[in-house]
Amino acid sequence: MMTEPTQQDAALRAFSIKRAAERLDTSPAALRYRVRRGFVHAARIGQRYLITATELERLLTPVEMDGERYRTQENRSAVRTA
Repeated sequence: MMTEPTQQDAALRAFSIKRAAERLDTSPAALRYRVRRGFVHAARIGQRYLITATELERLLTPVEMDGERYRTQENRSAVRTA
């Protein structure tokens, strides 16, 4: 019997840097830089970083500041949206 996915299930789904970068329309190197600087939360397992679906959703959610829309509050200039 299949059940509906819960919010906890979504939080447990994780994406590699490469896959998350594709979804965010940025390069893996730029995303790794943001992870190392603490702008993006990721779990490090061995030499790999994994980004949860919840964190990816947070990064994809536009934020409005100063009358303009941005993807995240942390890095305004790099991810400004139209």
